[in-house]
Formats: sequence, structure tokens, C-alpha cells
Amino acid sequence: MQRLRSLCFDAALYGCSIIYLSLCLPFLFINPRRFGVKILKGQMELLLFLVKNIVGLTHQVKGAEHLQAALKLGPCLVACKHQSAWETIALGTFFDSFTIVLKSELRKVPLFGLYLKKSNMIFIDRQAGRQSIKTLLTQARQAVQQNQSILIFPEGTRTSPGVPGTYQPGVGLLYSDLNIPVLPVALNSGLLWGRRSWIKRSGQVTIEFLPPILPGLKREEFMARLKNDIESACEKLI
Repeated sequence: MQRLRSLCFDAALYGCSIIYLSLCLPFLFINPRRFGVKILKGQMELLLFLVKNIVGLTHQVKGAEHLQAALKLGPCLVACKHQSAWETIALGTFFDSFTIVLKSELRKVPLFGLYLKKSNMIFIDRQAGRQSIKTLLTQARQAVQQNQSILIFPEGTRTSPGVPGTYQPGVGLLYSDLNIPVLPVALNSGLLWGRRSWIKRSGQVTIEFLPPILPGLKREEFMARLKNDIESACEKLI
């Protein structure tokens, strides 16, 4: 049954996304800055609705007070554990204004890639070396100036539940450069939607916002604390 539900969700994901994004195109071209992120957030909410009602996959939030505390300080850098495609759908729904650090290949996805580009998402070309880091910092500064929080998956790729990933230096560079709070995020989405599995299981994902890490730490100290905070919390959720 879960195989059938997963297939139905995949079909609905692509079908509904194409219809929704096509209908919203006029608004994107009228004012990309105003409507782009709102349209993408609407798509995320649509997909969460579909996965809930087709697959039976819901979620609960822990640590909402930490999210609110971070947002009261202004835009923040949101560093989220990456176990599944679920958090790429869900994370943006918690923020009114945001940009996401993404791999450059996503720009080539028909229609969806157009929305990402028009919405000024931050693309990272892993083959570009130092130029990629320069682009990351420049675009991140612009996002903060526009009062946008920056969503990043510091491991750069999905990892299985219980497996600590390798935290890439980009998140440390952003922390040192931007001088804004970092909001660590733990979750257990990989238990229900595996990183290399198309099957989605019914159940409840827990996403937990952890206490913000304020500016001022040395980069090495920050990286160690970020990894410890996220991995410790994820272990408890598993």
C-alpha cells in the first residue's frame, strides 16, 4: 500500500507543481522579488498537503520558541540537518522571507529552475572553487540586506539517520562574515522518507529548532558547536 501511495504522491507532486507554477507565471514576471518567494512557499505548502493526505506523512514542531527568538533578532542563518527530500519541501514554510543555498544543477530544472533564479536563490557550483565561495558570500550579504533569512544544509548532501555528516566550510564562512545568529535545526525525516528511497512511509516527522548560536565565536569553535548541537539533537529524535 505504501508503494502505491508513494507512486500517487510522486505523480501528484509533478502534476500539481507544473499546473501551479504555470498558473503563477504572470505574477513572477510582474514582480519577481515580491512574488517569487511567496509562490515557492505556496508550492511547499501544497506539497506538504499532498504528502499528508496521500502518504499519511505529517510533522510536528519542537523548539518553536527558539525559532521565534532568532527571528526577533532579524534575519538569521538557518542550518538544517539533511536526511531527506522532506526538509527541502518543508523548511521554507516556517519563514516569510528567505533564500536557500542550492546546488547549481537545480537551475536547469524546467519551470522550477526559472522560479529559483527569479527569486534570487543562492546557487553553488561545486566545481568553481574559490569563485563559488565569493559568489556565496556576495549573494548572502545581499539577502541579509533585504531582510531575508538564509536556509542552508551544511552537510551539502543527504545522510542516513544516525550517521553524522561532514559539515562543509561554507556555513562557517557565512557565520564569520554575516554577523547574524545561526539557528540549528535537527530532524528525523530520514526514518520515513529515505535518502535513496522513493517510498515514503506514513508517520510523523519531528523537526526541532535548537537554541540560536549568536555571533562572536571563532570559526572552528562555531563549527564544532553547530555539529554537536545538531547531531546530539538528531540522535535523541531517532
